[in-house]
Amino acid sequence: NLNGGGSAGTPVGVMQPGALEALADNAGDGKDNRSGDGDNGAGSGVGDDQGYSSSGDDEQDNKEKKITSISWSYGEEQTELSDISRHYVDLNLHMHTLNYDIGENVSCDVFYFNPDGTEDSLSVSADVNKNNEAIAMNIFSDISSKIYLYYGD
Repeated sequence: NLNGGGSAGTPVGVMQPGALEALADNAGDGKDNRSGDGDNGAGSGVGDDQGYSSSGDDEQDNKEKKITSISWSYGEEQTELSDISRHYVDLNLHMHTLNYDIGENVSCDVFYFNPDGTEDSLSVSADVNKNNEAIAMNIFSDISSKIYLYYGD
């Protein structure tokens, strides 16, 4: 509990994201090219003796990859959050996906408001698991504290 000395269980609403923008890392390079088409099929065409096709015939290539929803949990147990939470450092971001392969990396930019009203962002990524979910654990653990509680005069 990082409520700055507050009583346990005190809700901290400032950590709820103001807006979320989910960006799929289609190129697999950790950057979002926003092209939405993933592999462009370009290749040298020389020495392709491995049987790979760059023509886009693969059924998976024809399906649009997307993040269908996002949810939050906390802790190693991944206890689901449904409302304002007192949890902070151990918040986990769950990205529910469609048409991604197991192990494929998905990225998401999280936009939130600091206590002073300024917007800030954090880019997170995780690999898709067998449940079509990518879970970024403890996403605020490397960020200096953004929680400020005011207890009056």
